[in-house]
Amino acid sequence: MRRALLPLVLFVGGGCTEALKHPSGTQDDNPRPLARPALGPELAPPPHEPKRVWLVEEPIRSGKSDAVVIYLARGGDPNETISTDKLHADVRDSLLSIAIQSNQFEIARLLLDEGASPNGGEREYQFPLWWAARSGDLGITKELVSRGAALDTQRGGNGTTALHAAIYFDNREIVRYLVERGADVTKRTRDLNPWGIHGATPLQLAEKLGHTECARALAGK
Repeated sequence: MRRALLPLVLFVGGGCTEALKHPSGTQDDNPRPLARPALGPELAPPPHEPKRVWLVEEPIRSGKSDAVVIYLARGGDPNETISTDKLHADVRDSLLSIAIQSNQFEIARLLLDEGASPNGGEREYQFPLWWAARSGDLGITKELVSRGAALDTQRGGNGTTALHAAIYFDNREIVRYLVERGADVTKRTRDLNPWGIHGATPLQLAEKLGHTECARALAGK
């Protein structure tokens, strides 16, 4: 199925080439290699990251779905995680989370279709549903929940859930949807977090921020 998505791409040896077509519509017998920018020292992958995994991050963030399809077609793991914190190598994001935080929702759906877990990676600091709730995109939020995303996972560090994220960014439609789906409205944040919401329930957070519509949604109104 993946090959059908790549009618203009041939895989030759260890590299990929772009199949050219003559004006007549026939295929060129001598495909030329895809252009790749040279990597300077500042663009070299971190020593703890496989190069091919690191190189897929930029196409995801910039919405280059063809490059992501190539990565997957060549055996790339849709559940791969990438270290996105230069100071803490153990802080990782899944490819799915990277797509959602970059508002590349079609790539997110592609990754899900290819087997990406809706709950992200095991060592993920921020998980896909948290990013979806923050983004304000109800469609991708519903997509994750329909595919089994856990509603009440707490983010590493500050302990916020997807519901907290939706409230903080005043995404009231997502708040209403998560409540309807059974999100825990009593879950508290952890004491140490950068939002200044120590030990707050979703309702306490909504009231503190003055997000009245979110508070009403929490009350089922």
